[in-house]
Amino acid sequence: MKTIAILFSICFISGLCGLVYASDAERYFDNQNAYRAKFYGTVERIPQGIYGTWIVNGKEIFVNKDTLLKEEHGKADIGAYVEVKGIYSGKTFTAYKIEVKRDKNRARLYGIIESLPSGIVGVWVVNGKEILITKDTYIDEEHGKVAIGAYIEIKGSYSGKVFTAGKIYVKRATKFDSEYRK
Repeated sequence: MKTIAILFSICFISGLCGLVYASDAERYFDNQNAYRAKFYGTVERIPQGIYGTWIVNGKEIFVNKDTLLKEEHGKADIGAYVEVKGIYSGKTFTAYKIEVKRDKNRARLYGIIESLPSGIVGVWVVNGKEILITKDTYIDEEHGKVAIGAYIEIKGSYSGKVFTAGKIYVKRATKFDSEYRK
């Protein structure tokens, strides 16, 4: 009984001390109408270079030279699943730490391009699977051009049943390319 009373007292005192947890971020209020927050998400956009405004899960994140980037589990790039810690001040969120995490929804696929939309952006079919290509998808054509029949590697992530490509690497040109003619 004494243990329950002590536990209840600790919980009550902790509640009075203002420990507040939001559903998507831990928040700690300071004296300047700003607060610290932490959230997880997928990097959707990064500016040229590394500094500037990033988009993570639709949120604008300001990254500057003081932001610590931890890339132990991958590169901080489009499609990376990250933990972002920073400070909200007004409508501005400035990150002081971005850490790449392992994402159970991330995957790497290999296959032959079976169909393409009229432009690059849109839905591709690779080995019978639909792959969503956005304007932010990085495409490396060092070893061949994107074309039906090209063998590619796709790095991306699932959101439900939709696979969105973050990076595409053409691994081998199409069978019609002169490099593969006999």
